[in-house]
Amino acid sequence: MDFDRAFEAHPDARGALVTSPTPYGAAAGLQAVAEVCHRRSLPLIVDEAWGAHLPFHPDLPSWAMDAGADICVTSIHKMGSGLEQGSVFHLRGDWCRPRCWVCGPICWGRPVRRC
Repeated sequence: MDFDRAFEAHPDARGALVTSPTPYGAAAGLQAVAEVCHRRSLPLIVDEAWGAHLPFHPDLPSWAMDAGADICVTSIHKMGSGLEQGSVFHLRGDWCRPRCWVCGPICWGRPVRRC
């Protein structure tokens, strides 16, 4: 998908949510998507449920956080060694602040609302 065109068609978009890799192993070019998002001062959120193994071998697609994602959620119970419904929430940068997740709406690139 052309994210530049998608953002132009939807100027009220507040970021991008990408699932990568899919359960079938197809992986998105996350670095390019992150560059488009960050050029527009928008966050990239990645559902990496099937990608817990990606950081561990250089021949695999890039892990979302290494590719520039702002938030990545990894389900370690699918491709990692986690038991039951184990997931890990990764957060980096300044676009998505942890306090926003605790208090309610996400304040991407905007002042944090007080509780």
